[in-house]
Amino acid sequence: MKATHALVHGTLALGALGLAYLAWQHPTETNPDEIRILKLSKGDLKAARFEDKSSGTFVEVAPDPAGEGALVTLSKRTIPGKPETPERIVRGDATAAKLLATLSALSASRKLGPLPEDKQRALGLSPTSRTLTLTRVSGPPRIFHLAPAPEGANEPYLQDPADGAVYVVARSILSDFDSAPTRLVDRHPHAFALDTIDRIQFTAGAKQRAVLVKHDAGGAITLAFAETPETADAEVKKVHDRLFGAWPLEVLGKDEVPIGGVPDVVLRVDYTKKGVAVGFFELSKGRPAVSTGNASTIFARTENTLGYFTLAPDLANVLPEIERFVR
Repeated sequence: MKATHALVHGTLALGALGLAYLAWQHPTETNPDEIRILKLSKGDLKAARFEDKSSGTFVEVAPDPAGEGALVTLSKRTIPGKPETPERIVRGDATAAKLLATLSALSASRKLGPLPEDKQRALGLSPTSRTLTLTRVSGPPRIFHLAPAPEGANEPYLQDPADGAVYVVARSILSDFDSAPTRLVDRHPHAFALDTIDRIQFTAGAKQRAVLVKHDAGGAITLAFAETPETADAEVKKVHDRLFGAWPLEVLGKDEVPIGGVPDVVLRVDYTKKGVAVGFFELSKGRPAVSTGNASTIFARTENTLGYFTLAPDLANVLPEIERFVR
C-alpha cells in the first residue's frame, strides 16, 4: 500500500513537473507583458482578497484612501503557544503597494490554456483551497484559483474559472499573500528621517524638555538641549536613538485595544520642523493583565501607525535614563 501510495504521488509530481517544463518551454508569448490576464485602469482596483480555505484565513489588500500606500486586513489567526490574534487592519508596506500594482496589471510568464481535469489535479488546481478575488470600482469582481508551484519549480499557477485558462504567474503573488503578516505589514515606526526635523520635545508626566537637532558640515546629526544649543549631548542622542530605531515585535490593528485595556502612557516624544508637527512617538506600559513575569508589555504608537505595536521589554530601561534629563 505504501509503495503504491508513493508511486501515485511520484507520478503526479512528475506530471506536474512535466507541465511546468512545458510551460517554461512554450514557444509563444515569451514576453510577460504580452500575456496580460487582466488590465485595470488606474484607481479601478478596489481590493484584492486572498482566501485559503485549508487554514480558514484571508488577507485583503486595498489602496489607502488617505494616501498613496496600502491598507492590509488580516483575518484572525491562531499561532501555537500564543493567544488568537483578532482580525486586524494595518498599514501596508512597500511590498503591499507593489502587490496592488502587480494585480492591477495581472500578467503571466506562460499561458497553458484550458487543461483536462487530470492535468488540473496534477497541478493542484482541482481542487484548490486558495482563491484570489479582485474587486473593481466598476464592473463585477474577478475570481481566480491559485496553486503553489510543484516541487522543483518556482512559479505558482493561476486559473481563470471564466474560461478555464491556466497561467504561470509571478512567485511573489502567492508568497506575499501566504506570508502577509511578515511581508505586507509596515513595521517602520516613522515615515520621516531624523535629518528632516529640527526639534524634539520629550514629555514624561508633567515634565518636559526640548532638544534641538543639528546637522554639521559632514552630515552628522547631533542633539543639544534647547537651553544650551551650542553643546552637543552624546548621552541624550544615545537614548533617543534607541527610541527612534525601535523595531515593532507585533503590530496591532486599527482601533484595537490591547488585552488588559488601554495601556498607560509614560513618555511622549514630539517631532517638529520650523514649528510644524512632523510626527510623534508615544511609549506606554501594559496593565497587569498583559504582564509577563515582572516585566509589563511595552506598547508604542506613532504618526505612521494605525494603532499600537509592541516593543522588546528592555525598551522600558530607557525611561529612567530619560527621567534624568527631563525636568
